[in-house]
Amino acid sequence: MSVNSILIVCEGNICRSPMAEALANDLFPRIRVSSAGLNALIGRKADPFAMSAMMERGLCLEKHVARQLSWSMVKAADMILVMSAEQKKRVEDTYRFATGRTYRVGHFQQFDVADPYQKGKAEFEKAFVSIEAGLKRWSYALEELNV
Repeated sequence: MSVNSILIVCEGNICRSPMAEALANDLFPRIRVSSAGLNALIGRKADPFAMSAMMERGLCLEKHVARQLSWSMVKAADMILVMSAEQKKRVEDTYRFATGRTYRVGHFQQFDVADPYQKGKAEFEKAFVSIEAGLKRWSYALEELNV
């Protein structure tokens, strides 16, 4: 199985998934990465704390605009990464064809990425650290899949 596109999903598409999208684009330069939300705050920019956390790492969320998850996005993605087991279930229940290619960011380490929405800078930092740990582990798996 070759992975050419990854869709990263969270709840509102203004915190976790935009941070994960920016980091994944940096970690996986040959893979097309995008993000969306299960209940997106459509049209909103990334949360200021998310922007700040990424800026401190040399990554930019300035152009991010929240989008609602759709059938066509799920269908087009080779892999879907979500933030929690509950989100995985929701994606797979809504889009049955996504079963078998939907995983948590923390799949290998068996963790969920807690939602930092409206909880301050420290929670965004914790979310980023979790996302980074999960995506770095995914980089090894993707390397093996895309050899």
